[in-house]
Amino acid sequence: MTITTKEQAIAAIRKGQAAQVLPTLLQWRVSDPHDRSASYLYAWALEEAGFHAEAAGVWDTCRGPEPEADPPIEAVPIKYTYELAANLVAVWTLDGGDDPIDQMIAHLNAAPASDSPEIDPSLMHDLVDLDDESTIVSPTFGRILVAQHKYAEAAVVYRRLAEGSPDQRDTYLAEAERLTLLAQTMPGS
Repeated sequence: MTITTKEQAIAAIRKGQAAQVLPTLLQWRVSDPHDRSASYLYAWALEEAGFHAEAAGVWDTCRGPEPEADPPIEAVPIKYTYELAANLVAVWTLDGGDDPIDQMIAHLNAAPASDSPEIDPSLMHDLVDLDDESTIVSPTFGRILVAQHKYAEAAVVYRRLAEGSPDQRDTYLAEAERLTLLAQTMPGS
């Protein structure tokens, strides 16, 4: 997913697409470490994508001392505040409630929990061999591995997806790189 503005990032996170915008938000955060709004958006997206521990670390860095900077001389705060508010209203009205996807999400959230039995995770290891080229991989399988904190295995899945999807190659490789970094920094992954 390509986003170029913070308003687009907010809209994507609100629509449940936090995982897709994480690579871009991380890039924004790294490119300008003093931009707290990029850090806040990144932390929020991590929370929404289920990476609560990682989000907590980012939130902690956001709480540091305010950088000292002189306000721009020509800045007219009221003007910029109104522009931002107008953009936020436009973003909020994108998912105004009549959207069929929002209706489906509301319907699924109201549905009773499934009575299907849990799958024993130890069986998954025997069923899936990522070294075998004939093993079918999918973004969903990658997300399952991430939810299980198997970041290194998920990175392999996303690299294999990049090989088979030239149109989404960059997105999958960025996710693989992010997961590789997570695997190196997270104990027990």
